[in-house]
This record gives sequence, C-alpha cells and structure tokens, in this order.
Amino acid sequence: MRVKVGFVDQKAGLAQALKVKEALVQNEIVVELIECKEKRASLFSFLDIKTSELWGKLDRAEVDLALWDGTDYVRAGLGQFYRLATLKRQDPRDVLISLDETYDLDNFANPWRIELCARRQSRMMNRYFPHLIQHVRDEEVPLKFEKLKKRFVDGLLLPYSVAQNHGLQSYILRKIKPHMFTPALGQGITVVTSRKNMPQRDDLQLMLHHPSTDYALQAETAFGQAIQATEADDVLGLATVISDTISLTAGLANPAGDIWIDTLSGNVAEAADLGEKMAAQIKSKLTN
Repeated sequence: MRVKVGFVDQKAGLAQALKVKEALVQNEIVVELIECKEKRASLFSFLDIKTSELWGKLDRAEVDLALWDGTDYVRAGLGQFYRLATLKRQDPRDVLISLDETYDLDNFANPWRIELCARRQSRMMNRYFPHLIQHVRDEEVPLKFEKLKKRFVDGLLLPYSVAQNHGLQSYILRKIKPHMFTPALGQGITVVTSRKNMPQRDDLQLMLHHPSTDYALQAETAFGQAIQATEADDVLGLATVISDTISLTAGLANPAGDIWIDTLSGNVAEAADLGEKMAAQIKSKLTN
C-alpha cells in the first residue's frame, strides 16, 4: 500500500510528518511526504484550513492524509467527522529558552527581556510577571533564537512542541506551569485527516490514533466553539486524561487584562459535554 501524506511547510509540520511516516513504514506501507506552502497573515495568526492549499489537495485526492496543527484544527471547528486520527500529544506547556543558566524569574532588580510568540503569553505575563520586559515580534523561531544568541533578549517563551521541533530542548531552563501560562487550545496536538473513501482507513487509524489525546481534543474543541470569543480575546485551555477521568482547565483573556480560568472534571465519554459546561461556567463569570 502507498500513502501520500501532506503537511504544512513548517519545521513542526515536517517533524510530525516524519513520525507518521515512521509509524506507517513499520507496517510495511510506502509513504510519500508532500509539503504544502501556506500563507499566514502573520506568525501569530491561525491557518484557515478550509481555504488552504493542503485542504484542496486532500479534496482533490492529491494526498491521502493531511496533518494539521491542533491549534489551527480547533480554530477551524471541523469537529470529529473529518478526523482519521489524533497523534499522541507533545508536552503542551510553554517553556523558557535561554543561554543563561542563572535565570531568576523573580529578579525584580534586573528583570529579563523575554521574547514572546503569542498574544496570550503577553496577557498572562502582564498578570503573573509584570516586571519582566516583553518583546513581541512577528518573526520565525530561528530568527528569534539568533536574537537570543546575540543577547538582544535574555530568553524566549515558546510552546514546548515548537522548541522540540526546532531542536532547542537543551536550552530549556523552565517548563511553565499551565495554571500560570495556560496553553492555546490544541497546543502540542497533531490531527490527521483523510480523503474521502480512503481504503484501509480503519487500519491506518489503529496505527496512528491516540485515544487519550483525542478525548482532550474533543473537550478543548467543544469549549472553543461554545465560548464564542471575539477576535480580540484569547481562548485558553488544556485537557488532561488519567484513566477514565478527563480534567479541563480553560478560560479567556481579554484586551483589558482580565483573565478568567476554571477547572472541571468528568468521564472521558463526556469530553465534549465537559467543554460546553466549562464554556457556560466561564460565560457566567463574564456577566457577573
């Protein structure tokens, strides 16, 4: 069997495509990787999946499988119908990257200059570490790391999956606790969609699918859809699964600096319902 796997032209996309290839090759499937170049308004913007080159290739059967970043997938609101598999989640936390091992997060006398990669990070840093000096630039990660090496900044704040996919794990000084820097919905997740009438679809799903991550994705997607946030808001959320129990920590950060975050738990079979309940709970706080 031969399978064409499409992915978006980012290092993270290639890293996940190689993992999919490895899993399929182990099952004696011949894999061809196809890179698609996608345009984003900025580094911080989401990919519009349904208007993307990769989605078009999937629709025209030019690729058999398509890989999507979880944050883009949640944003697109595609739901479970389009999914073939959800890959095992990478560490969803944000991490601090630095060349200086003497870093002290609470050094008020000599605050660090931190390069950020997301608007939500800026809002949460204003809340928890207002003394730190923020740098927010619309630049690719390699350029950000060059600035770090030249000491233009003291540290980078990146999602762990981004740091890993760019080979920066050895520079990680600290993994930030999710309750302080709650990740974006779907962060660290890769979703696999398949073309219509894909042969041996069930067999491919067994090779790639990670059920616990899929339950987390269901809860986070449901929350993202039900919260009905504006473009000015940042939607935050992380679901974790232990045995048959799923816990969702999720919330909202607005331009005024307000942040609402709460936690709910339930059975994995009700993951989507849990996301909707959380959205209702956060909405009730917005009106109080």
